[in-house]
Amino acid sequence: MIYELPSALYARAVLLFAETWMDGAFIWSALREGQEARLFVDDPTQPTAALLCRTFEYYVAGDLGATTFRRFIADAPAEVGVFARMYGYLPTNVPLAQTLLDDHAGRLIVVARRGFRWVDEGGKSVLARRRSPNDGVAIHRLDRTLAERVDRELHQTINTFWGGYERFLTKDFGFAALAGDELVSVAYAAAVGGGEANIDVITAERFRRRGLAARVCTAFIDHCQGHGLVATWDCDSDNAASAALARSLGFREGIPFAQLSTPSYVKLTESHGRWTQGAAAADGIIPWQQIEA
Repeated sequence: MIYELPSALYARAVLLFAETWMDGAFIWSALREGQEARLFVDDPTQPTAALLCRTFEYYVAGDLGATTFRRFIADAPAEVGVFARMYGYLPTNVPLAQTLLDDHAGRLIVVARRGFRWVDEGGKSVLARRRSPNDGVAIHRLDRTLAERVDRELHQTINTFWGGYERFLTKDFGFAALAGDELVSVAYAAAVGGGEANIDVITAERFRRRGLAARVCTAFIDHCQGHGLVATWDCDSDNAASAALARSLGFREGIPFAQLSTPSYVKLTESHGRWTQGAAAADGIIPWQQIEA
């Protein structure tokens, strides 16, 4: 049996994620700060393994020695309604990563990732040089209208990340560069949690190499500094341009990590008819039972 915990009981799995060194903003926004997510565990009261499904990156923590939990993930049951959206599994330790790879038997590959944190030491002097005006370009904090334009015109996923623009307006923040009325660059928080804010940045192609990404990122970092948050930055290991921009803004690189995704990010193959949902308990816990062949 696998158990889906209601958000009121997420605290039961918190210790399993304590070892994580990456994507803290995403994990803790769900476990502690009410961001929409789904959480599956191997035991409803004292879990030893957990799968946190937040947006489309899924975090696996604990010990996958329990064969039933491993089977649940490997089967990716369509009945659960989450696995079709999976972009990548992020295991919190190396043995977990190897176990997931073994269980998926070639259906997953390793995508190497890099993580950065902004630090006060040296970073402030770097930012001071990034605040100079850029002729004809103004920096604006995102409101709903700008957030909708960011998704529409720069093909971003603010609405998806946050489960609606209203939630974005109450919990998120970001800054856009406008040349006249044209939206040319944006930096916004993909997640805020655990004292961190993870930055997502994009610049319209014909406006690149003008320092605009650095300017909106500077506004983002300034906001973090004023609100007791640490800005964090992630990118694929082969994205040299992203890593260079992060370092130029005063971010320092930490320990790399692995994302496990399907080749070319095709949809994960789900199983059908192998798992069934049981009746929810009074405390909201939903059991998922494997159907015997």
